[in-house]
Amino acid sequence: MGAGLGRRAYLVAAASAVVAMLVAVLVGSWALRRATTVQVVDASGAATPACQKVSAQWPATVAGASRRATTGSTASVAFGDPAIVVRCGVPALAPTSDECVDVSGVAWVVHPLSDGSRLTTYGTDPALELLVPSSYGAAPLVAADLGAVARLLPTNGRTCQ
Repeated sequence: MGAGLGRRAYLVAAASAVVAMLVAVLVGSWALRRATTVQVVDASGAATPACQKVSAQWPATVAGASRRATTGSTASVAFGDPAIVVRCGVPALAPTSDECVDVSGVAWVVHPLSDGSRLTTYGTDPALELLVPSSYGAAPLVAADLGAVARLLPTNGRTCQ
C-alpha cells in the first residue's frame, strides 16, 4: 500500500509539472505574440482604392528593418523594433509652411515628435503617414524606402516650396 501512495504522489507531481510547463509555454507564446504585433489604428481613408493598392505593395524592409505583424488596420505596416509605422489614408495636407523635404521625388512634411519624427506625404491624396523613432536617425532617410509606394498615390498638385 505504501508503494502505491509513493507512485501516486510521483504521478501527481509529474502531472502538475507538465501542466505548469504547458501554462508557461502558453503564457510565453501569448506574451511573445503580443510583443511582436504592433497595434495600429486605421487612418480615415484606409479603405480607399489608392490605399488598397499601396497596401499590396509595401516593401519587405524599411531602414534595414523587417516587417512586423500589425493588428487593427488594413492599410498600415510596421517595421523593426522599436516599430517604424506607416499608415495610408491620412487626410491630404493643406498648404503649409512646415519643413518639407523631397526624398526620391516624393514630398514629405516633417514634424518633430518627442521620441522621433512624423512625416506625411505632401501633394498626395490620400497621404501616407510615417512614424520614425529617433533611434533610426534622420527620418527622411527612412522615407526613401517608401518612395515606390508613395508614388502610387494620386497627386493633388502640391509640392515642397
